[in-house]
Amino acid sequence: MLLTTIGSAGDVHPYIAIGTELRRRGHDVLLLTNPYFESRVLGAGLAFGALGNREEYLRAIADPRLVSPRVSGRFVINELVLSRAHEHSVATRRAIRAFRPDVALRHIISFGPAWALQRENIPTACATLTPLFWFSPDDPGAFGRFNPQTRFAWLWRAALPFAKRYASFVFDSRVNQLRVQCGLESRRNAFVSDLLGDGMRLGLWSPTFRGVTPHDPAESTICGFCIHDAHPEHTEEEDALEVFLAQGDAPLVFTLGSSVVHHAGDFYSRARAAATALRRRAVLLVGSDDVRKLDGHVPSDRLHIASYARYTTLFPRACAIIHHGGVGTTAQALIAGTPQLILPHANDEFDNALRAERLGTTCRAAPRASARTLTTKLSQMLQPAPLAAARAVAQSMAADNGPAQAADALEKLATRART
Repeated sequence: MLLTTIGSAGDVHPYIAIGTELRRRGHDVLLLTNPYFESRVLGAGLAFGALGNREEYLRAIADPRLVSPRVSGRFVINELVLSRAHEHSVATRRAIRAFRPDVALRHIISFGPAWALQRENIPTACATLTPLFWFSPDDPGAFGRFNPQTRFAWLWRAALPFAKRYASFVFDSRVNQLRVQCGLESRRNAFVSDLLGDGMRLGLWSPTFRGVTPHDPAESTICGFCIHDAHPEHTEEEDALEVFLAQGDAPLVFTLGSSVVHHAGDFYSRARAAATALRRRAVLLVGSDDVRKLDGHVPSDRLHIASYARYTTLFPRACAIIHHGGVGTTAQALIAGTPQLILPHANDEFDNALRAERLGTTCRAAPRASARTLTTKLSQMLQPAPLAAARAVAQSMAADNGPAQAADALEKLATRART
């Protein structure tokens, strides 16, 4: 089994989770991704192959365009996906010839690897982490600040085909140039077609988060969230966090994931002010390079500052989670049964926040919301109703097993390929 993904930790960890399940079943697994994640892949017992280099990953997540709602989508596609597609295609073809996979699973934005797999005739499933990119008119997603649940929802449904044509107009020329460069023919609607894939499609979210709709892509399966957050390099930090958690009441948890954290601004200052106003303890997850950034705020029995924590350990013991709306963070908060306040910045974060809000577990605020606004919103989320809704959602997700469902699908694909 060959797995390939690009992006931040939220894009990589689900594939480690699936790879771990496949490995448990006795399959040989090779995961191709950026070397920044090499230790995590190897730590899970999987074989690792490099796509790109560590430095380009660090440059990408530090670029302010990544968190701009106006330009982030185009930045991700042009600078992160397409600019490296040929290089990633070459690396994937090299890995295919050495590893000789029976089937493959690729991230929806892994264009270069997808073209290599197609050229080498490897049966491939395409996995999507968020419902937004299945483009269903039955359950339209939130693109940016536009909320499809308003009275103008009909307009968004009517506009969806034109939105796809616009994406093709913007990106198809470059996508087709790269396809030809990678040894394939150009095609109509190249961008959207290559984004969705041509064969089996897997949705790596819970059916509770978004169920099946009539206009889902052909041969699609909603598997469930795929969670992995083991990070052996942070054992000492986890021990310190455990001591803090045992000292008092459930804290507020403030986190901006693995990429938005590099663009935090004064978020953690506002977080501290809100926690103080609410007289709540707080955990601030500030990123691996920023633990010392909060001068004058020494951790105590009221405040704990860390670069990393396992969400599976921390989130169930929090009273509320305040974050950016990345699908991985949103998923783990839902699974933990803990209310959320989401501050979406760009891309699918608006849609993830909308869907969590529909479930009654979440409210939203602007990324630069003041400490007073954060305090007001959190006061609402710390009431009994959001907590009851969050626990009900967690219970409904308790039977989900995303990695197992994804592994079942890949084994089915392998069986089909052999017959």
